[in-house]
Amino acid sequence: MGIAYVARAVAAFGIIPVVIGFIIFFVLWTRKSENETRNHYRSLLDEHRSESKNRNEEMMRMLVNTHSSINSVKEQTSTVHSKEEEKEATRINIFIQQTLTKLAIDVNANHSLYVTFHNGGRGSDGRYFQRMSISHEYVDRYTLPIMGELQNFPRTYLPITMQELELFGQRYVSDVEKIKESDINAYNLCSPRGVKSFMVQAVKTADKKMLGFIVLEWTTMTDTSGRAVQRKLRDAAVKISGAIEVTAKPIILP
Repeated sequence: MGIAYVARAVAAFGIIPVVIGFIIFFVLWTRKSENETRNHYRSLLDEHRSESKNRNEEMMRMLVNTHSSINSVKEQTSTVHSKEEEKEATRINIFIQQTLTKLAIDVNANHSLYVTFHNGGRGSDGRYFQRMSISHEYVDRYTLPIMGELQNFPRTYLPITMQELELFGQRYVSDVEKIKESDINAYNLCSPRGVKSFMVQAVKTADKKMLGFIVLEWTTMTDTSGRAVQRKLRDAAVKISGAIEVTAKPIILP
């Protein structure tokens, strides 16, 4: 069909006009194809630029958030403190230590300690790691301290204890052997050190935010259901919470 059409055109107009017409058609067709190709690549370039812009904006947002997080961590972990801050921190630390010592002696415990909550950076999902560390500790002359061994360890290591503290604000265990199957992590923290009984009390702010918890331990079987020892433990938790929250008020031991 195409050859016949060309033959008729040559017969009607001659070879030269047909060739010239073909050349003009080819040039126009080539330019159209170039324009379509150019528009296609321009569209791809615009799409690439848009994606690059979005990626750059997202990267800037992440950098800003990271920078803010770093500044926040720097503020909370800065080792440069004013004389007033050092003096206040020393006063509070002494008070907490005295409170733990008095509590352990009053209830004949071998070991008392205060565990404080803190954060330990963020994971790839953006969530921060929930950590805790022993900040204060009392031991009698027969007990080895464990503060140096339990620093910056995850709260998820003691899920049952954390759950009971959130729900009830306390956990009392008179016989460690009874939690061997149900809470192996807590059992493994206690049994190798000869702990037979323990009590845990949450330290919370006035608005119920948990700051950490107090632990009492005995190396002899002890009944943790007694109201007297429970009251002394709760009172100690309230005093420590008050010392941490209201740092401007003088702290006087009873």
